[in-house]
Order: sequence, then structure tokens, then C-alpha cells
Amino acid sequence: MSTRIPPSASGRPAAGAAKASPVDAAIAHARDELTVRLNEIIDGLSGRNDVLLHIAWDQPSDAPAAWFEPDRALITINGDVCVGTGVDLDQIDPRTYEGRRAHPVLMGVCCHEAGHARATSWSGKDLARRSGSPAVAETVTLLEELWVEALQLREYPEGRRWLRAAIRKILRIDTPQPMNDPQQRAFALRCALLVLGRVDAGVLQDNDTTAMRTALRTVFDDPTLAQLRALWREALALGDGDLDGMIDVARRILRVAGLHDQPPGALDDIAAILSAGCRESTSPSSQPSAPSQQPSSSSTALNTVLQAVAHNVAAASIGQAASELAEHQAATAPDPAATAAKAREATEQAAAAQQAARVFTGAGMTATRDSPVRGHRAPRDIERVAANRLADHLRRARHRDRMITVVPSLTPPGRLSGRAAMLGAAQRAQNLPVTAAPFRQLRHARVDDPPLSVGIAVDVSGSMQRTADAMASASWVIGHAVRQVQGRSAAIAWGDFLTPLTSPGQPPEQVPELATRQGTQVLPEAIRALDGALNLAAGRGARLLVIASDGQLSGPQQSQRARALIERLTRHRCAVLWLCLDRSAIVLPGAIAVQANDTPSAAHAIGTAAIEALRRASA
Repeated sequence: MSTRIPPSASGRPAAGAAKASPVDAAIAHARDELTVRLNEIIDGLSGRNDVLLHIAWDQPSDAPAAWFEPDRALITINGDVCVGTGVDLDQIDPRTYEGRRAHPVLMGVCCHEAGHARATSWSGKDLARRSGSPAVAETVTLLEELWVEALQLREYPEGRRWLRAAIRKILRIDTPQPMNDPQQRAFALRCALLVLGRVDAGVLQDNDTTAMRTALRTVFDDPTLAQLRALWREALALGDGDLDGMIDVARRILRVAGLHDQPPGALDDIAAILSAGCRESTSPSSQPSAPSQQPSSSSTALNTVLQAVAHNVAAASIGQAASELAEHQAATAPDPAATAAKAREATEQAAAAQQAARVFTGAGMTATRDSPVRGHRAPRDIERVAANRLADHLRRARHRDRMITVVPSLTPPGRLSGRAAMLGAAQRAQNLPVTAAPFRQLRHARVDDPPLSVGIAVDVSGSMQRTADAMASASWVIGHAVRQVQGRSAAIAWGDFLTPLTSPGQPPEQVPELATRQGTQVLPEAIRALDGALNLAAGRGARLLVIASDGQLSGPQQSQRARALIERLTRHRCAVLWLCLDRSAIVLPGAIAVQANDTPSAAHAIGTAAIEALRRASA
């Protein structure tokens, strides 16, 4: 069937083909890309590494659905039959679970032709010469169809579902013509091999063929059907490429069917009826055009049953694929709760960006006389040492080895892949899109160190008076250490309102001196502003928020809002550290308590937590 090459196999329209309309560049590109995607799966389906697949478009109406050319190792798919018109080619991707189930018929045709490629094929001339009879040769071709599908299912069991889906394309179902008795027997033999034989090949089930068995009994009695089955089962047991064995079985099948002893002209008619190829069946409800003489009742009944079997099997398999696709899409569809959470996250990101703009661009900033920053002083030596040590820790934690990747290339230099070179040469010889890249280059790429972003929120309420200097010192140390490792930091003083201490990425040259005369009203706003300025929730790399406070917040509402924001940051892998400079400090849930007594201990504790966050970010 598949080795019978139509006149248009070269890709040029055959005589009688409809004149193709010009194809615009977008459609031509989509067709080429689909060909590339199918070529990516055909080796796996065929068990070979030299098979090419080509899609032929604008073929004549009687062209088969597909065919295989053994001497060229080339599978040709009839795009008009197997893909159809009005289909978005960019959406056809048989490489994916969804793509295979969205287009099971195309997968089935590819699977069938890949079976021919997997088997050892013989040429039509060799078959004609060695069989000695067109009827024997056509019977061998029918047996070959069963044999290659059985072989394909042994090597690729999943192919059964695709072969069943494509059975209307694979079977050749013609409108019955007037037939004499030998021709009716030949037609019945073809139906028996195409349908009942596929049960033993593993494609169909017994319950698929009940109506066909009943219809065949009008031509062959039960003993004859049993002998025929024994013979095609014998053919299925032959070794790969055993043409002589196939010819011997075919001759005995014709003898059992009563078709062996016929005059030469009658044998030619029998051969024509036995001829089978990949061709789409007509609808079960379609009516044959009225010939000059009515077909026999048995051939009409057999043809109707053959169409019904093909239709029912294909419809069931296509329906199953559609059901599996729908279940998969439902299982992978966005969860409504997740969609709502995503919307809330987008709203929170927008609120954080707005809050950062108000704080760090000057809008809404307090007057100078109300600022908690009383002045600035030069950093002490102990603070410089602490900043340098913290930077060293961060630098070691950020180091990454070079990454080695193998990159395919069309041109040297690089190691030559023989398989890819042969595939590329074959694609060029067949005038197909060249997808093979024969050279393999090793590239050493430096892996970027994960960036570090640190936000610092300093409590300037009255209860923090004893620790004000330590807080200011810690914010300076962290800012300068982060800058040394090319990170970004920002600091905010919060109490009754927000005051920027350092803008994002711009640590102060001097240490701020803080006054602690405010309340504790705006911790949630401080967290939001630092998130918006440094992208703590949605950014990449290591992200830290350091809150220096004794946790004595004004009212449960502020605690609940701050807790929700801390939990959001930790969900997004932003570590939240709570710097406790007072043993009685209250730490909100979700934050990591960091105990410190002075500047060096605070810098060391924060550095240890930052290093752990860096490691998590690069894991």
C-alpha cells in the first residue's frame, strides 16, 4: 500500500491535479515549520535515524493519504487529506501530549508509514517479478499492511490508538462496481484481510468486527474463513523481509478463496479489486454514483459494513483522544483560586510601587523639622571593618563555577556528529528544510552571581531610644556591604510617617543620627515602600528585608497588616529578618529573629542570614 508511489511523489502536481493557487509566505512558512516538527518525531516512530518526512500539498483528489519510498527513506504525507484546510498549522505540534491528542489522525498516518519504514521493504518490481501474478502481488501487499502494523505495535504499543483513529485514511474503500462471482470473492477477501486481519495484528478488537464477520459469511463459509485466518496469522509470524514466505502464503490464500484458477484477464480484474492503498473512506451515509449496472448485493453490503467499521473505530478513537485532551486541559487549567491570588498579587505589586514612588521621589515626604534624622556623622573604624567583613561573606556565597553547555551548530568549529551530518545531507538532497546541526560546540559560560537586594526598615518610635545608634550603624554597614558586592539596598525610618534614609542603590556616605520620638503607625507602609523600590517580592536573586524594631506596634490592625505583608514576602522567597536589639522584642510570625547587642554582632547575624538567603536563591 504505502510503497506504491503516486505520480506526484516528487512534489510536482500530477496530471489531473487541481491547479494550485499561489501560497503566501506566511502559509508556506507554517507548512515548513510543521514539516520540521513532524521530522522531530518520525525517527522515534520508525526506530531509525535516517527517515525523512515531507508534506505534499495540492495533490490530485485520488492521491493516497501517505506513502513510503524505501529507496529514499522518505515518508510523504498528503497534507490535503491528513491535515485538511482551514486548520491553523502553527497549532499542530505532535511533539506534545496535547498536540498528539488534538490531531490523532495525523499521528495515525505517521505511525502507519513509520511502520513501513521500520520493516524491511522490497521494491514493487522485485515483488512483481518473484510473485509471477498481479493477484499474488496485491495479496502480498495486503499481508504486508498487517505485518508492518503488528511490528509497529510490538515496538510502539501506544501507536494502536493512533492507528485506530486514522483507519479511514489508511483503508482504501471504493464505491462498489458491478462484479461477477470471482470479483465478489476477491472483494470479500480484501475486506477479510483489511478488517479481520487487523484483529490478529493487534489494531482492532473482536467486537469491532462482528458485523464484518456476519457479512463475510454471505461469501465464505466458516471453514473457509478459519483457513484464511490461519494463513494470515502464518504471514504475521514470518520474519522481517521474508518475501518468499509472503508470496507462498499469498498463493495459498488465493487458492482457499477460490481465486487461483482463473484466466489471465480475470486475474487482472481480481488484482485491481485487491489493490489497497492509503485513501480516505467516504461517509457511511454517502451514496455511490449510479453505474450503468447495479453492483451485486453482497459487494454493496460488504462495502457498507467496511465503511461502518472504519467510521465507528475512528470515531471512537478520535473521541477518546478528545476526551483525554479535555481532561488534560481541565487538569492543567488555571485554578480559580490561583487566578484570584494572582490578581491580588498584581494589586499588591501596584500598591507597593505607588508607595515607593511617594517615599523615594519626594512626594508626601515630611518637612525637615519633623524628620527623625537629626544629622550625620562619619563612620567609625569598627563600622568600616564590619562592612568589609560582611561583604567578604556575601562575595563568597555569591561565587558560581562556569557552566559548560553543548551548543549545536551548522558550521565548524566543534565535534562532528555523523548522524546529524547524514540527516542534513539527506534533507538537502530531498530539498527539505534543513534542521540538522552537525557540529557540537562546547561553550564555557560564566554563570551570573545571583543579585542581592536588601531593604532596611528602622523603627524610630520612643521605645527605641536606647538602640537608635546601633540601628543607624547597622543600616550603614549593611548598605555599604551590599554595594561592595554590586547589590542594591534602601533604608526607611518609620514611626508616625515614613522617612527615606537611603535611596535604592545609593548608600549614604555618613551614618545617620536618629531621633526616636514618634509612634509606630506605618510599618505596613514601610514594608510596601521597600518592596516597591527593590522588587523584594517579584524580583530575582537573593532578597532580604531587615526590620529593626522592638515590635511594640500600635494596635492589632497594624500587626495583622504587617504580618500579612511579611507572609507574602516569605512566600516569594524573600527572607524577613527581625533585628532584636532588645531582649524583650516582639517578633511577628514569619520573620526570623536575629539577636544582636552591638554593631559587630548585628552585622554578623545579618550577614549569616543573608548568606543563607543567597544559597536558597541559587538552589
